[in-house]
Amino acid sequence: MVNRTDEPEHRTPDREAPTNLPTPQTKLRQSDRLRRNPPIKQEPREENELQMLRRMMLNQQEMMQRQQETVQQLAQQVNLLSGQASTANTPATVQENPEQEAQQEEEDREIDSEDELEEFVGNLIDTNTRTGRAITQFMKITKTVKKPMTLAGASNYLAWSKAILKVARQVDTEKIILERQETSPRPENSKISQYWNVQNKWLHGLIDSTISAQAREHFEESDSLSAYKLWEAVRTAFQERPEIQRESLFTELIRMTPQSAGSERNYIMRFLAIRVECERLGFKIHDYILHDILKANITPRWREFIQNRFDMACQSGANLPEKDLEGLLKDILHRIPKKDQKKRGS
Repeated sequence: MVNRTDEPEHRTPDREAPTNLPTPQTKLRQSDRLRRNPPIKQEPREENELQMLRRMMLNQQEMMQRQQETVQQLAQQVNLLSGQASTANTPATVQENPEQEAQQEEEDREIDSEDELEEFVGNLIDTNTRTGRAITQFMKITKTVKKPMTLAGASNYLAWSKAILKVARQVDTEKIILERQETSPRPENSKISQYWNVQNKWLHGLIDSTISAQAREHFEESDSLSAYKLWEAVRTAFQERPEIQRESLFTELIRMTPQSAGSERNYIMRFLAIRVECERLGFKIHDYILHDILKANITPRWREFIQNRFDMACQSGANLPEKDLEGLLKDILHRIPKKDQKKRGS
C-alpha cells in the first residue's frame, strides 16, 4: 500500500495554479483548437442588413427588366399577327374554310342586295302618292317573311323551288314567275311599272340570296335583274327529268288542301300554277279530272258553290264548269276576300 504522503511537496493540484499564467501545455491546446475551428469573422449587423437590401433591389430591377423585355416581345408578335390578318385573303385560308367563306359570300351578297333595294325604293317612292304607299306597305310585308332554304344543287332543287314559290305567294309576287314576266306587264302605265319594278327587284334578291356558291357553278348568271330569268336559269340547270316532275306535281295536286296551302286563296292559286306547269311539261290533265280533284279537296262552302254552278249550267244548257275549269277557278279566286289571305296565310 502506497503512502501518498511521500509525494513531493512541489506538486500541487491544477485548480490551485493561477489561470492568468499560461503554461506550455495550455498554449499547445489553444493552438490545436484554433486549427480545428478557426474563428468566424462577424460583420457588424447594420452592414449585413444594407447588403441584403441592395441585393433585393438589384434582383427586383433585373426581374422588372426581364418583364419589360417579355412585354416588348409579345407586342411585336401581336403586331406581326395583325399584319398577317389584314392580308388574310390567301389561298390557304380558302382551302381551310371553304364552307365558311362561301356562307360569308352569300351573306355579303344578301346584304348588298337588300341595301341596293332600299336605295332603289328610296329613290322611287313618294309616300304621299297611292303608289308610294303601296310600295311602302309591300316593303313592310317583305320584312315579315322567313328566308327559304339554300339551294345546294339538284338534290334539293324541288324543295327549294317550292319554298321560293311559297314565300313569293305570301307577298303576292309569284305571278312574276308563273306568268314568266321578264318586264312589267303594263309598260304603258308608269305607276304599275313602278310597283312591278320594286316587286321584281325584291324577288330577284330573294332568289339570288338563297343560291349557294356550289350551285352557282352549274349555270351562267345573267346581267339582267329579271327575277324570272334567274329562276329559269336555275330551273334549267337543276330540274329533274320530266316524268319525275310530272309525278311529283300530280301527287302534290291530289294531296293538297286549303289547310296545307295555308288558305283557300293560296290553294286556288297553287292549283292554277300546277295546272300551268303540267301543261308546260307536256302533261295534259283533262279538266274533268281536275274538276273532281278540286271538289274533293276544297272546303265545303266552295264545294257547294261548284255544285250550284254545275246545276245551273245543266238547267240553262250553258257550258259545264268542268269544261271551263280555269274560268271557274278565277271566279272563286275573285270571290275570296283579301282578308282570307291575311288571316290564314302562312
